[in-house]
Amino acid sequence: MIVIFGTYHWAPRLVSFRQDWCTVCDGERLVVGRRTIDFGHIFWIPLLPFGRWTRWRCGTCGEDPARSAETRRPLRIIAWLLIVFFLVGTVLSFGDFEIYGNGAWFAWALGVLGIGYMTWWAFKPFDRGTYKEKRARVAAFSGSVCPLCEGTMTASIEDSRCSRCDAVHRPVPRKDEAIGPLG
Repeated sequence: MIVIFGTYHWAPRLVSFRQDWCTVCDGERLVVGRRTIDFGHIFWIPLLPFGRWTRWRCGTCGEDPARSAETRRPLRIIAWLLIVFFLVGTVLSFGDFEIYGNGAWFAWALGVLGIGYMTWWAFKPFDRGTYKEKRARVAAFSGSVCPLCEGTMTASIEDSRCSRCDAVHRPVPRKDEAIGPLG
């Protein structure tokens, strides 16, 4: 028997925004927080409430800004092994130069170039700065107009809120800032 299950995200609402670093776009972007009420369902019948969740999405690409956009090294090495074995087998099948003539030289040249590129891709270092370093350099939003609905931002002691859509500006949390009333 096939059991169909999943999660419903009901009543999506824009509740907050901030300037943040998007790893997918690889740049500083406006990130929007959407609050939903989540339910688990079986056969499309909602059964188990999971509560309210706020999910942050990039305003440009719509992806999670903290998602890793790079292929992880073990997967790259596995892909490298598969492609290298395929290319070596293909190149060795063109090994008889008398039968294939100039086509064999072309196959060998493509095989060597392919293996060289795959080796560079599989073993290149991730040396473009960490996500935390890039996120620490992001400037906080300082406008007086809400980027979501173009309403007026009103500042209070606790936060900055839009007068039209009630969205809250939530800056990126910093290490050196106190968190909560006890710091």
